[in-house]
Amino acid sequence: MFLPDRTLKKFAAEHNTPFYLYDEKTIRNSVTKLQQAFSWKPDIGLYFPVRMNPNPAILRILLQSGCGVSCCSAAELMLCAKVGFEGSKILYSPMILDSEGDRLCKKLNAVRIVNRENLLPEQSLPNIMLRLEPNRSMYRSEHCEIGIFGMQEHKLLDMLSILARFGTQRISLCVEGAAMEKRPDYFAEVSKKMFSLAALIWKSYGIRIDSIHLGSGLPFSYRHEYPDTDISGIAAAIQLISDEILTPAELNGIRISMEPGRYLAAGAGVFVTKVCSVYEDESPLIVTDGCMSQLERPSQLGNYHHISVIGKHDACGRSVSNVSGSLPDKRDVFAKKRVLPHVQPGDFVVVHDVGADGAALQNGYGGMPACAQYLRTAEGTITEIKAAQTPDNLLKAYGLLD
Repeated sequence: MFLPDRTLKKFAAEHNTPFYLYDEKTIRNSVTKLQQAFSWKPDIGLYFPVRMNPNPAILRILLQSGCGVSCCSAAELMLCAKVGFEGSKILYSPMILDSEGDRLCKKLNAVRIVNRENLLPEQSLPNIMLRLEPNRSMYRSEHCEIGIFGMQEHKLLDMLSILARFGTQRISLCVEGAAMEKRPDYFAEVSKKMFSLAALIWKSYGIRIDSIHLGSGLPFSYRHEYPDTDISGIAAAIQLISDEILTPAELNGIRISMEPGRYLAAGAGVFVTKVCSVYEDESPLIVTDGCMSQLERPSQLGNYHHISVIGKHDACGRSVSNVSGSLPDKRDVFAKKRVLPHVQPGDFVVVHDVGADGAALQNGYGGMPACAQYLRTAEGTITEIKAAQTPDNLLKAYGLLD
């Protein structure tokens, strides 16, 4: 934990649960670690998918740390513009044509990603990034439906020629990555494919690619007993491929970027919920005041998250327990068959590593309001960065409240 138990317990007792708590230092340290690993490429681009955590306070920390953002809608573009992102710090990748989004993209001078040939923007944009459909052999350990992400190489080359003839100023390449791919050679495979394509384009078409985006990836280890991702090894592998392909082609100036969203933010967030009751069944059932509509990943997506009990990390008398939320729904489960210490009503349970795809996936199922979000700043103070919703918010949305 990035916060001492005593401090977190006092804070939880003084505030309504459940809530999300983020740590600024953890985010900044993750960025720094990546930048240091890629010190051989000082202009390495690190982009955070806004959909994973659209809170402006989190996005502002990433901006100050030198990161960019990846947007998929006009609303996300507007949000990021308000935070202060602009130019090449923004990647815009819509899955449908949206004239308002493209207008904002042009105004912000953002980089427009084209996933398919029929998604080319209707208006001329100076910065275009073409997405290549990844080779299915790249995904050996992660099931990934890739049909909608990217175009085949021959179609990409045709579109690239058209854009060049019409005077597009900057043309880049990208590929959709496997977000949780853990194979050491995965990033070398992706880099080799993309760097070779850039060299081919330069040799055969005389078009110098502006940048290469290696997509999502850099897996985050949600299981604390597993080793951390070997960032230095991944960076070294990419450097080796760059030296083998880009250097001989005199393309060292190509900018390299990626979207390590979970690596940047997942470990910087926790979900704190209070124990309401404990049922001594075959396995103790711990019922909390949180629910799956406030933290969807464990119940709906089946994702694993480490769980701890504040103040009882070293407690004896552990048992195999189940942890659930407060909704009358069999899916409202945070963890099954976890070895946890004895708990009682009033204790606080912490679900770890929810800084990405945690609060962003909150919904109104069961009439449960979105919970508050707090930030522990670099100075050590805790500040509210999003207020909890209230039942009045729900009534007002339906027009039932004056």
